[in-house]
Amino acid sequence: AAAGAPDAAEAFVYNGKEYFDITFGINPFIWALAAAFIIFYGATLKNAALKYNKPYGTLTVKDPDPIIGKGKKFIGMEAEGLGGKKADN
Repeated sequence: AAAGAPDAAEAFVYNGKEYFDITFGINPFIWALAAAFIIFYGATLKNAALKYNKPYGTLTVKDPDPIIGKGKKFIGMEAEGLGGKKADN
């Protein structure tokens, strides 16, 4: 079973020595750069979500606007004249 391990792991032999390329042939500097970019992008996304996602509800925002809008009331499909069928877009 151990003899077949290099084939299973896709290891390769170079000048009689067996190697396993953990970087997939990509320069480690590029891996580090990609990791830094992913961390930076994640932090930027988290900061934007915390800044612009304001909580909604009676306990979190005083006098919140209704989701449908002020002064508007919900009208069902039957009252709109669709007769229970969905409108084609």
